[in-house]
Amino acid sequence: MENSMNELKKVLDTSAGMWCVWNPGIGKGIISYEKWEEKLIENKNLIKLIQEKLFVPINLNTDGAFEFTVRINDSDISTQREKSCFVTSSNNYIIESNGLIYISGIEYIE
Repeated sequence: MENSMNELKKVLDTSAGMWCVWNPGIGKGIISYEKWEEKLIENKNLIKLIQEKLFVPINLNTDGAFEFTVRINDSDISTQREKSCFVTSSNNYIIESNGLIYISGIEYIE
C-alpha cells in the first residue's frame, strides 16, 4: 500500500458490485441494516448524496477485490501505465469533506 498526503493506493473488496468514495458524515444514523438500506439502496438516495457532494460511486457491477488509487489533485496526473490501460471514464464528481474521506465497498458505509 502506498500512501501520501495526496494519494492512497489500496486493494478493496465488495460483494455488492459497487465501491465508492464517501464523506463519513453520510454514515451518521446508520445503526442497523434497515437504516443502511433506507439510506443507500435506492438510486434516488445515492443521486441526492452525489448532488450534496458527499458520495462518488465507482460502479463496476461486479464483485471482487481490485486495487484503487485515489489522488487529490485538480489536474490530470495519470501515469503512463494508467493511460495505456484506459478504457472509459465518467463525469467529473466533486466530493466535499472537512479533511476526511473514505473509499470502500458500499456495504462498508457505517
